[in-house]
Amino acid sequence: MSEPEKPRLRPGQLQGVTQPGRRAYGFQSPLHPRQLAAMFGFLWCLGVFSAIQAPVLPLWTLFLYYSSFIIGMGAFLVVSLTDPGLNRNDTRYSEKVESTSPGREVHEGVMYCNTCQAYMPVRTKHCRLCHKCVEGFDHHCLYLNTCIASANYAPFFILAFLGTFVSGFQLALSCWMFTQHNDAQFVRDVVSFSAFSNADVYLGLLAFLNILVLGVFGGVGSLFAFHTYICVRGITTYEWILELRQKAVERENERLKKAAQSPAVLQKQEEARQAWQAERAREKERRARIQAREDAKRMADMEKSRQKSHQDVQMVRIDVESSEKAVLPHHEHERIHSQEHFSEHERDHESHVGSELVKKVSDLMGVGDLEEIMKEGEHAADSQQ
Repeated sequence: MSEPEKPRLRPGQLQGVTQPGRRAYGFQSPLHPRQLAAMFGFLWCLGVFSAIQAPVLPLWTLFLYYSSFIIGMGAFLVVSLTDPGLNRNDTRYSEKVESTSPGREVHEGVMYCNTCQAYMPVRTKHCRLCHKCVEGFDHHCLYLNTCIASANYAPFFILAFLGTFVSGFQLALSCWMFTQHNDAQFVRDVVSFSAFSNADVYLGLLAFLNILVLGVFGGVGSLFAFHTYICVRGITTYEWILELRQKAVERENERLKKAAQSPAVLQKQEEARQAWQAERAREKERRARIQAREDAKRMADMEKSRQKSHQDVQMVRIDVESSEKAVLPHHEHERIHSQEHFSEHERDHESHVGSELVKKVSDLMGVGDLEEIMKEGEHAADSQQ
């Protein structure tokens, strides 16, 4: 009789498993310190530009800077408020799976996540920080406190580009302002439209405040350059990291392979093998000595136990014999006493019978004849002795 068919799994269902702490978007508490540092950096750039540079710059530079900054902030909000995670209750991917039990294998572009207990697309990775599966996972950005994936990669790329452009444009304007140090019109604009009465003090403060702007440009610019590179290659950051790991493993294997073929390495390996064999032989001999000592001790204990048992048996035997000897004289005394009593009674009886017989004989014979006969009997007995 065949077993009843198991019900087909609904791979998208939770199956009673919950994962507390799932992050839906970047602004969900708790906020990461790097996220706060990133927001402070961009607000610092905006503050330096608005308070120091904007009063003496042309209108077109202001329009370009502020419009780029506003678009960048919009991209920042889109990236932070978008949930790139997949819904584990979505059953779209279970229709492609033919097996009746979950596994790690891939079925026509679908893979199984053991943590979420649901089927997901192939390029999905489970984020251990967000506690969710993310389709097209690129990386988890600590500066945005959310995962970057297919759902929010486009606004993230725009944010990286505009962040690089705004900070770079601000540094370029600062450099241009330094070149205008000797321009009389620039000096008059600084005195007229800013709170500074001296252009040298103004430019010195501007140089100091732009140090952080330079750091923002370096960080965001390198990020934009890297993502431009991986976009050209058509891979994600996670896939690029896997490539690096695979190449590192291959290089290490190649190095070990080359090193294993060198005579010096072969000699060292042979020496190590011989040393290992010698150590193994010494360990085996040591264990044999320990086993021999244990066996000898065990045999000695057994011999002592046997001797003690033999002594105990001997003592018991001696005690039994002593008790028997103590009881035997009493019975023997009774037996001898009874034999002596019986012998005495028998002698009395014999003497009485003898005397009666002698008396009867004496009655029949004369007394003289009887005395003569007794004397002859005594004489015959003496002669026989």
